[in-house]
Amino acid sequence: GKYVLGIEYISQSLKIAQSIKDTLAIANAYYMQSIIYTDGLKLYDLALQNCELGLPFSKKTGDKSLLSNIYNLMAWIYGMTNQQI
Repeated sequence: GKYVLGIEYISQSLKIAQSIKDTLAIANAYYMQSIIYTDGLKLYDLALQNCELGLPFSKKTGDKSLLSNIYNLMAWIYGMTNQQI
């Protein structure tokens, strides 16, 4: 797949969101990176790192659906990798 290209696009999106201080777009970009790192590239440590980076932005927006998705993805990663929480 074109997972690396996807990461590049999301990185561009993140930079734009940060430059205009769009908290929801920042949270979404980190979440989308996490999904690609999880499902596509199987780089679970990077996926968790992006989830953790996106959490405070998600909390700040009050978007409970996005927050729930991030927590669910983190739980899935911990379950798949047998990491300690």
